[in-house]
Amino acid sequence: MITPIIGYLSSPSYAGDYMLSPEQISRLTEHINTKWARKECRQCGSNSWAVEGFVLLSISDQPGQLVLGGPSLPTVSLVCNICGNTVLVNAIVAGVLPPTAQVTAPPTAVAPTKVEGGTNG
Repeated sequence: MITPIIGYLSSPSYAGDYMLSPEQISRLTEHINTKWARKECRQCGSNSWAVEGFVLLSISDQPGQLVLGGPSLPTVSLVCNICGNTVLVNAIVAGVLPPTAQVTAPPTAVAPTKVEGGTNG
């Protein structure tokens, strides 16, 4: 049985491959219970959270640039069941994913080139 995060921790009303396993939820719960000074929602003050799943944040050194296959920051989203406030927790720091899950080096950027004499116009 998963110990709740001082209050109520639930799963969302849908399921998919992006959901955390019971073991991962247990690690996340332990992290929050031992590391968070305040467990209440900072918007409405309730303590009723749903673990919504993994969120992958793309990391770039340029504003507005998205690098497919580039570095990312694996996070877990928690959503307040009362007001919808969403909190992202680093999945590696929380122990939900191993440190090897973090991408550390971006791929080499390749500038687009024009192909001369090709059939692609």
